[in-house]
Amino acid sequence: SDDEEETSGQRDREGYRSLSEAPHRISGKLRKRWARGSSEPDDSESDISNGFAVHDQGDLRSRLAGVVNSSHFAHFTGFLLCLNALSIGAQVDYMARNWTENVPRSADIADMLFCAYFVLELAMRIFVQRRNFFCSANWSWNWFDIIVVLLQVLEEGFVVLELAKSYMEVNSAVLGL
Repeated sequence: SDDEEETSGQRDREGYRSLSEAPHRISGKLRKRWARGSSEPDDSESDISNGFAVHDQGDLRSRLAGVVNSSHFAHFTGFLLCLNALSIGAQVDYMARNWTENVPRSADIADMLFCAYFVLELAMRIFVQRRNFFCSANWSWNWFDIIVVLLQVLEEGFVVLELAKSYMEVNSAVLGL
């Protein structure tokens, strides 16, 4: 258009001559603002944050898509999966060496934190991908993830019930009931 031809020789603040030279993706509103040479965002426009293109402020789904689809998110989730596996191995080793079915409270807390993250990660992926989560080429792995996370939630629910039961037993013993 005419605006693009007028600004083709201009550079933005970072020294980029065109949008294709910029090191990040830019939403349509930011592209228009860049083309007209304005440096101030409107209230309805978004801004670049942490390297992800953030579209409209109210558009949570597009912001989460930038996070969920990033390689950093995949690597962090993979790291936590490995850490969770090591934690489970350490718990099994502890129980085998001490001939007990109980693990230290810190292991229970770690399991709950892992569970909370995996529930959040799964919910974010379902929210972003919606129907495609269940029907895409990776549908079988996605369903496997759902089953594993639901089993982990069920297990953590039993741990919480056991803690509540022991808490109530201690309270009733203290009260002499």
